[in-house]
Amino acid sequence: MQPRIGLDLEIYKASKFAEIYSIPGGIDFYSNAISDVYQDYFKEGIFTGKGIYDVECYNEILDNEIPENIVLSHDLLEGNFLRCGLVSDIMLIDGYPSKYISYIKRNDRWTRGDWQIIRWLKSKRLNEISKFKIFDNLRRSLLKTFSLILLIMSLFTFAINKKFSVISFTISLLSIWVMYILDIINYIVFKESNINGAVYSHKKFSKDLLGIKLDFLKMFLELSLLPFETYRNLDSIFRSFYRMTKKEKLLEWVTAEEGEKLSKNDIIYNYKKMFINVLSGILFIIFGKNLIFKIIGIIFLIAPFVAFQISKEKKTQNNISPKDKEYLKEIGLKTWKFFEDNITKENNYLICDNYQEDRKEKVVRRTSSTNIGLELISIISSFDLEYIDFDKTIEYLKNVINTIKVLPKWNGHLYNWYRIDNLEPLRPRYVSTVDSGNFVRIFVYCERFFISK
Repeated sequence: MQPRIGLDLEIYKASKFAEIYSIPGGIDFYSNAISDVYQDYFKEGIFTGKGIYDVECYNEILDNEIPENIVLSHDLLEGNFLRCGLVSDIMLIDGYPSKYISYIKRNDRWTRGDWQIIRWLKSKRLNEISKFKIFDNLRRSLLKTFSLILLIMSLFTFAINKKFSVISFTISLLSIWVMYILDIINYIVFKESNINGAVYSHKKFSKDLLGIKLDFLKMFLELSLLPFETYRNLDSIFRSFYRMTKKEKLLEWVTAEEGEKLSKNDIIYNYKKMFINVLSGILFIIFGKNLIFKIIGIIFLIAPFVAFQISKEKKTQNNISPKDKEYLKEIGLKTWKFFEDNITKENNYLICDNYQEDRKEKVVRRTSSTNIGLELISIISSFDLEYIDFDKTIEYLKNVINTIKVLPKWNGHLYNWYRIDNLEPLRPRYVSTVDSGNFVRIFVYCERFFISK
């Protein structure tokens, strides 16, 4: 079972590169599994290495199937043999490179891993869909190579056959820009962007990278970094074939963490690493018979500098602006008003589970141990935010704690659900380790509050 992989909300603060590419719905195929075409149409998902599988079943099916010291990336093979289901209602949080060069090093390992399992395209034990998954990864690793070839063909055929040159040029750019072009159309027609992702759609998270602006920025980066990424993909592919022939260093790889540490970020280092961009830029400027080709040449030349700029570590800003403070306090006050209106004697000083405007009985007169914990922390937070004074805070806390004391319990543990009018546990009576854990954790914080005051 392959859960959905989410990215830590804090990642985008590390650098501009992380901000651009860690946004959900971006180009990274492996880090954005929410819906999967294989799962949706063929009932077989893709295993990307973070999930749950049956160990006994694994050992039985893959016994003697994968030779020793051959496979670098085993995830896809395991998923193909065992059959993988995407469980998008479960999400694991993953990291993301903060520097462009470390991202490329990670991609190198993935590309080598994809080509080192090419022999399984002939496997009689895999179905056609599984083989296509392997083939699709190989195709993806060659996409930018063919795109650059078409661009170079367009450059050198412009003076001879303009029609062919224009067609080659268009196909080249479409192949790397199609997802962004479709998103721009979607944004214009429906006012929604799939590239941004729902989490980052609010201006508070990413003021500069919204909608069409982000699409055009990524289109620029896809083009400017094309020669270097082509070179690295080809290097990984040929390196894989050489090592498979020699049967050496097939398992050599650098972890994402090590890749991040080993990757420098200065202009000279980037220009040395990305020398192919400089050569490509000079080529397009010298042989370009058209202003567009010369502009592309300049874009190739400045790409290492751009990669350096977007990979710069962001300075952490802990200060909240007065405007944001005002906004947060306003939201906090509105939130506290809900608790203030419902932590009443009639409700035995217990907060209701929810309130719904469109129901006849707007207040649902039940609560859980988690809700009670949140109620306590909300009271303390309201004191910290100066919505209520100290005496009122103590009064609230005493009322709630006195109610907790008289609630029916199982071996000292709160049941999961109670009626707030008569304090009876709801049937079936049970104790939830999750909700009890939430309650205990918050209650300890409340004890510390009393001690400190």
